[in-house]
Amino acid sequence: VRSRRQRQMCIRDRCNVEQLYDMANNACGPSASVDCDKVFVLGSDVDFKSIVLSASQRISSSSNVFSGVFDGRNHNIQNYKSDDSSSSVGLIGYSSGRIINLNIHNSQMSYSGGSKTGLVIGQFEGGGVHNVKVSGDITGGSAMGGIAGSVEGTGDYTVINSQVMGRMTTPDYSVGGIVGSGGPKLKILKTSSSVDINTTSQSGGIVGNRVGFLKKSKSTGSLIGTSGIAGVLGVSESFDTFVQQVYSTMDITGNSGRVAGLWSTGSNIGEKSYLDNSLSLYSTIDGSGTADQVGGIAGYRVEARRTYASNTVQNSNNNIGGVKGLSSGYEEYNYWNTDIASLFDGSGFGSGSVVGLVEGKTGVELLSTATFSTWDFSDVWAIGSGVRSPMLRWMLHPVCQENMSAVTYDAIEGIAGGTPNNPHKICFKEQLIDIANNTSTGCNDLGGSDKSACSKHFVLLNDIDLKGEDLNPIGTSTNPFSGHFNGKENTLFNLTIDQAGVDHVGLFGWAQACLLYTSPSPRD
Repeated sequence: VRSRRQRQMCIRDRCNVEQLYDMANNACGPSASVDCDKVFVLGSDVDFKSIVLSASQRISSSSNVFSGVFDGRNHNIQNYKSDDSSSSVGLIGYSSGRIINLNIHNSQMSYSGGSKTGLVIGQFEGGGVHNVKVSGDITGGSAMGGIAGSVEGTGDYTVINSQVMGRMTTPDYSVGGIVGSGGPKLKILKTSSSVDINTTSQSGGIVGNRVGFLKKSKSTGSLIGTSGIAGVLGVSESFDTFVQQVYSTMDITGNSGRVAGLWSTGSNIGEKSYLDNSLSLYSTIDGSGTADQVGGIAGYRVEARRTYASNTVQNSNNNIGGVKGLSSGYEEYNYWNTDIASLFDGSGFGSGSVVGLVEGKTGVELLSTATFSTWDFSDVWAIGSGVRSPMLRWMLHPVCQENMSAVTYDAIEGIAGGTPNNPHKICFKEQLIDIANNTSTGCNDLGGSDKSACSKHFVLLNDIDLKGEDLNPIGTSTNPFSGHFNGKENTLFNLTIDQAGVDHVGLFGWAQACLLYTSPSPRD
C-alpha cells in the first residue's frame, strides 16, 4: 500500500498552463485514467490569459472520473476559458473527489447544445468542494451552477465554505449560484453567491433545483426567469428538504408560476419541505404576466417557521403574500414588514395577518425582541433593540453580535480607539457610512476642526451588504484618508457610489500615505 505522500503529483512553484494540460492528457482526462485517484497540489498561481480550452483538454471524462484530491493551497487559477458544445463542462468535467482551497478568477464558460456546466465541476458524482472561491460568467444550456452544474449518481455530495460571483445566462432551466441541479444527498453549508442570473425556471440564488440540506448560506444579485424561481432555492420536491438560517437580498422577476424571496416550491404531501430561521431583505419580488403564488419568503408548499421578510412584493394576480404566495404546509411565527410590502395578506389573497402564524408588522415593531415570539436570540439570532432588526449570528463576528446597536464608526471602542493596537471595529453598514460623514468627526467633515476618522485604524469584522445605500467616498482633497483599513478578507456587497460629474470616486475618494489591505497583518 502506497502512502499518501507517494501518491501525490505536485504542480510545483512557477506553475504553468502546460502542467494543467498534462494533468488532463496524461493523468486524468479523456484518454488517461492512471492518476484519476491521486492527490494534486497547486504550487503557485496559474494564468490562462487568452487560451481557450477544448473538450479534449479538460480534466477527467465520463469514463475517467476524477476521484482524487485537487488542493489549490489557496492559489489562483485566472482567466480560465472553455468554449465548446459538449456536456459536463468545468475545470474538472466529472468529479467524485475533493476540490479544496482553490480560487478561480475571471473564468468564462460558453457552450451550445450541452448541459451540466459549472465553473469548478460540470458533473458532480460525489465527494466535496471545500473552501473554494470563484468568479466568472457562464452561458449555455440547462443545469448550470457557479460551483457545479449537476449532481448525478447516488453518492454523498458536499459544498462547504465556498463563494461565487458572476453572471449566468441560458434559455434553459435549473440554474443556481452554487449548484444548478442537485439531489437528496446534496448538502450545502456556509456558502455565498453574488450573481446575476437570466434563465427560465427552477432556478435560485444558491440552488436551482433539488437539495437535501442547505444551511447558513446567503445570496445577492438578481434573477430573471419565468416560474419556480427564488433568492435561495428554486424548486425542491419529491424528497425531504431542510433549509435553515439562509439569507437573501436578491431581486427576483418572474412572469409565470411561483416567485419568492427564498424558496419557490416545496414537496407534495408526504415529504418534508422545512424552512426555518431565515430572512429576505431589501429585495423586489416581482411576479408579472401570469405569475401566481408570489411571496416575500416562499411561493407554495413550504413549511415556514421563524422567518421574516422586508421586501417589495408585486403581483397582478390574487395569490400574493408578504411571507407566502399561498398558504400551504405548516406556518409558525413568520413576519413581514408592512411599511415596505404594503400588503394586508401574509399567505395569499384574503389570508390577512394571523397571530402566531404569519403576521404583518411595522418597521418599528420589527426592531423589538418582544415581536418575535419563540425566536432563539441566544444562539441563532441577534437584535439591536430599537436600532436594528434581527440578523443571523453566523453572519456576524462575535464582537458584532455583542454590539448590535452600533451605528457610528467609533461606537465599539469609543474615542480612545482607532489605534494600531485597538482599531475601530466595523460591523454594520451604518458604521462604514459614518467614516465618511461630514457633520462631526468624519473624514469628510468640511466645517469642523476634528477630522480624526481620516487618520484612524479600522478593521472590517464581517461581510456587509450595502444594498439600497448610496455611499459618499471616504476622504476628500482637503481631508485625504491617511489611516489603515484592514478588510480581513471580508466582502462589501452591493457597493453603490453615485457621484455623477464628480472626479475621484471610489470607496476611498482621496487617499494619501494610507494602507489598505485584507490580511491578518500588512504584507511587505
